[in-house]
Amino acid sequence: MMVRIEKIESQLINIGPNSQLNTEFELDQVILDMKEREKRKNNVIIYNLPESNVESPEERKSHDDVVLKELYGSVKENDIPTEITRLGVKINTRSRPMRVVFENEQAKWKLLKNNHVFKDKIQTTPDYTYRQRQMNMKMKEEVA
Repeated sequence: MMVRIEKIESQLINIGPNSQLNTEFELDQVILDMKEREKRKNNVIIYNLPESNVESPEERKSHDDVVLKELYGSVKENDIPTEITRLGVKINTRSRPMRVVFENEQAKWKLLKNNHVFKDKIQTTPDYTYRQRQMNMKMKEEVA
C-alpha cells in the first residue's frame, strides 16, 4: 500500500503546474482517499435488512447476528464477519444500514456476487468512500 501511495505521489509531482492536481491540498486529498479505500476494502453495506425493535443494544446485536446468519444460509458461505455494526441513529419507522467487516476481500466479494439470491428488497454494496459515492451519483446523473 505504501509503495503504491509513494508511486502515485511521485507521478503527481512530475505532472507539472498545468495539472488539475497541482496543489498540495489536492494531493493530500488523493492520499487520504486511498487510505480510506484501503481501510474499507473488506467492508460491505447491507440495506433493508430487518432491524429488531427491542430497546436493549445487546439484544439488537444478537438479533442482527441471527438475521445475518440466515442471510448467509441463503448464500451458503462459511466466511464469518469480524464486525457487524448498524449505521446511524435508530429510527423505528425503518431499518438502518448494516456495515459488515470481513477478514479478507474475497469473503466480501462472495457476498456481493450473490446479491441476487437475497429475498425481499435486501441490497448489498461495497463500503464506498464519500468521494466514490459522489462520483457514482455523478455518473448515474450523466447516464439518466
